[in-house]
Formats: sequence, C-alpha cells, structure tokens
Amino acid sequence: MTPSGFNSNFQYINSGAATLPNGMGFGGKQEYFGLFLSSDFGKGKVNNSCTTFNNFKMPNDPKDFDVRHLEVWGVGKADPTPEELGERRSCLDQDPTATALLEMAGKTMHSKDLRHAKPEDDILNDNLK
Repeated sequence: MTPSGFNSNFQYINSGAATLPNGMGFGGKQEYFGLFLSSDFGKGKVNNSCTTFNNFKMPNDPKDFDVRHLEVWGVGKADPTPEELGERRSCLDQDPTATALLEMAGKTMHSKDLRHAKPEDDILNDNLK
C-alpha cells in the first residue's frame, strides 16, 4: 500500500472520549476507517475502501470481527519504576501492623485517602495553582 495523497489520516488513536470513537483506526476517517480496533481490543471493523491508501484490499462489504489474537510491540525504553525514580514506599505499606495499631488508638491516617485519589484530580488541582 502507498499513500494516496488524498489525506494524511494514517493513524487515529483515542481513549476515554464520550463523543469520538475510542480505539485505534488506520486510514480513512471516523466511522470509515480502513481498519479499526476498539479500545478494549476485543472487536474491530474493516471497510472495503480507504481514501488514505492506494490499492487498499479488504472484504467486499464492511465487516465487523472479534479479535482472537493480537500481537503488540513496544518501541523504546520501559518507563522507570518508582524505585528507579527514587520514590519511597508509603509509611502505610512499610509497617502495616503499626498502622493498624495507630488506627485502633484513634489516630487518623490522613495519607490513606490520598492513595485513592483519581489522577484527573491532580490535573484539576494543578490548573488551579
């Protein structure tokens, strides 16, 4: 396959949106991708034509399919671990027995609620600063 020059919609990826397709699309445009994989990688769809690529060969009719096998490749280095970044374990994890005794004695573990915070809360708080 070679680029058609009609558009440059080679790859589309989206996650967590309510109004746009969530998944990966290759060629074409929304709802008319040459190949589309849903965000859970369990379902996909191919179309019989694709404006992004010349000589695009797929089934005669648009076809939905279930993914049976998927091979994923990574490129680049793995993300550093918390230990590699110099992060320390929470005091709540270092000595769970001491934490339990302090809670029984009526001490509030304020940091316990922080580990249940949503990542998007950090973004909102950062924007308010």
